[in-house]
Amino acid sequence: MKTNLQAMKNVFLIAILFVIIAGCTKDPDYKTNVFIRVENNSTFDYASLKVSPGDELWEVGDLPAGVKSAYRDFNRAYGYGYIEAVIDGKIYRMIPIDYVGATPLKKGYYTYQIVSEN
Repeated sequence: MKTNLQAMKNVFLIAILFVIIAGCTKDPDYKTNVFIRVENNSTFDYASLKVSPGDELWEVGDLPAGVKSAYRDFNRAYGYGYIEAVIDGKIYRMIPIDYVGATPLKKGYYTYQIVSEN
């Protein structure tokens, strides 16, 4: 009887280890593909800055002149995207028509440099 009980314990222990190992696999929805930050290369302070390098909207917030934001990770991003900023109370937007034919950025770290001129 003890051998059957010991065998059941071993099977149970192996089953628990399998569940633990299976639970440690990477979640396919976890975003770690492309990291983007925004750099304000202008003399203007940006308020309520929003950036969308693909299909996700990032509300960066205020970004003073000469400052870089922290990096944010995206599943997919392009070398250009939607940008909206408030400068001196007026809203400015850059709106891409679409991404047809555009190649997504490869995994890595990128900086969107935004320059506003008078």
